[in-house]
Amino acid sequence: MKHIRCNICGNDEFREFGVLPNIKTGENFAASGFKTNGERLVECKKCGLVFIETPIKYPDEILEEYAGAEDKDYVSQVKWRIKTFQDSIKQIEDITGIRGGRILDVGAAAGAFVKAAKDRGWHSYGVEPCRYLVKFGKEKLGLGRYINEGTVEDVKHGRFDVITFWDVLEHTSDPSKTIKVAVENLEKDGYIVVNVPDISSMIPIIMGMRWPFYESAHLFYFTGKTLDDLMRKHGLERVYYDKYWQGLSLGYLAYRFKQFNEPIAKLMTAVINALGLSELPMKYYIGQSLFVYKLVKRDK
Repeated sequence: MKHIRCNICGNDEFREFGVLPNIKTGENFAASGFKTNGERLVECKKCGLVFIETPIKYPDEILEEYAGAEDKDYVSQVKWRIKTFQDSIKQIEDITGIRGGRILDVGAAAGAFVKAAKDRGWHSYGVEPCRYLVKFGKEKLGLGRYINEGTVEDVKHGRFDVITFWDVLEHTSDPSKTIKVAVENLEKDGYIVVNVPDISSMIPIIMGMRWPFYESAHLFYFTGKTLDDLMRKHGLERVYYDKYWQGLSLGYLAYRFKQFNEPIAKLMTAVINALGLSELPMKYYIGQSLFVYKLVKRDK
């Protein structure tokens, strides 16, 4: 492993952290997909960053597969995702004191956050690799030029007051480079908002490798400490932290339970449908954390 270096501190010494199980609920990598292929996780001995030692599919292959996915499961929940983000944009306003500024969502999926921020009066934009999701956002959410295919490297809308990463940073092949580019697109005293699966939270500690966020498309696994270390490296300091609660329909959550036990998931779905509760909104927390960072020193 001498050729591998930690993405945060550059160290090349690691210890074994765990091995992912072999579980598949979909053939392709997608926003709503889930699969693990028995990859080995390692932990940096110096800073504690955890990551997949060698993905079964390399990051560019994962990105290519994701970009071409047709993800109807994900967009089936778009109204609930918009509702979650309506709460999130209000929270961002309270934390940053900014209202109606310029905001960029990296990995915007179908544009639920872009839509929620736009409706709130922000000049909001999104970049997203998945062609199907971008098309959905343009056509079904009326986002037109406000959401486009690409990654943070493809941003052409100038600088932003806030840049958000909702369940995205853990997917990137080079988080340090991603944040560096984001900072280049950030206004002086701007903010970066990051929501990630937090391996230091209680749920993954209890569930171990059966935690839903241990999966092949998640290349990096952060704690508050390692995320702080990464952000500090690029001139950002944390100003906020909290657990992250998300809202989806009860029927969809039962359907997604199949990754743990498919027969029980089918039974749950049948009972929920029989009772007419499939569209009941449910807020849930399974170990995600929300962090907000302020730019205090721009990269040279």
